[in-house]
Amino acid sequence: MAFVTEVVLFRARPGIAVETVVGAAEGSRAALAGLDGYIDRSFGIGADGLFGDIVRWRDLASAEAAATAAPALPGFDRFMQAIDGPSVRLYHFRSRSL
Repeated sequence: MAFVTEVVLFRARPGIAVETVVGAAEGSRAALAGLDGYIDRSFGIGADGLFGDIVRWRDLASAEAAATAAPALPGFDRFMQAIDGPSVRLYHFRSRSL
C-alpha cells in the first residue's frame, strides 16, 4: 500500500515545557484525524529536545491540504503556539509498507 509519510521536526518555543508541547499535540489529535486522507500519527521527543511529529497520509494532495487547513482547526492553535516556528523542518516521503 502506497502512502505519504510527513515528518515534522521542531523545538518548543523558549520557556515552553515538554509536558505542554505533548499535551498540545494530544489536543490536536482529533482535529487532525478528521482530515481527509489521514491514516495515523506518531509523536515523540529526542534526548536533545527535538520533537518529531510523523503523520501518514493517503497521498501528497491530502498532506498538503492538511498543512493548509491545520492552523485553523479547533485545538490546533494551542499546538502551534508551543512550537518554535523557525526551528520547524517539514518533509514528505512517498512511502509503502514493507
